[in-house]
Amino acid sequence: MNGALDRDHELARVLAHEAGQLLLGVRSTTPVAELKAAGDAASHVHLVARLAAERPDDRVLSEEAAAHERTAAAGSGRVWIIDPLDGTTNFLHGFPQFAVSIALLHKGRLEQGVVYDPLRQELFTATRGAGALLN
Repeated sequence: MNGALDRDHELARVLAHEAGQLLLGVRSTTPVAELKAAGDAASHVHLVARLAAERPDDRVLSEEAAAHERTAAAGSGRVWIIDPLDGTTNFLHGFPQFAVSIALLHKGRLEQGVVYDPLRQELFTATRGAGALLN
C-alpha cells in the first residue's frame, strides 16, 4: 500500500473500533425502547465528527443522516460511506450479530472497506490491491 492508503486504512480501523465500543456501551446502559436511536446516534455522531476532523475535505455519506451530509471540497473525489450500526434489528433484539461498516470511495473506486464486530472483536478489512484480512 502507499502512504495515503495506509493512513486511510488505519483511520478506518480505528474509527470502526471506537464506534463499536460506543455501541457496546449504549447496549449495556440504554433501555430497550431507546436502544436503536441511541446506538445509531452515538455511533453516527462519533464517526462523522472524527472524519470531519481527520479528513475535512472528504464527503461523508451515512445511512443514518443523508440530509446532513457534508459536501466535499471541489476535486476531493473522496467519499466515506458509513453504516454506524449495521444489523440494527439484531442489536435491538439482543442477537449477537451487529457491526460498524466503513468504506472509502475515491474517484468512483472502492479503495477501503472495514467491518467491525465489537462483540467478537473481529475486524474484517479490505484494501484495493492488498487483499482482505480478519484481524
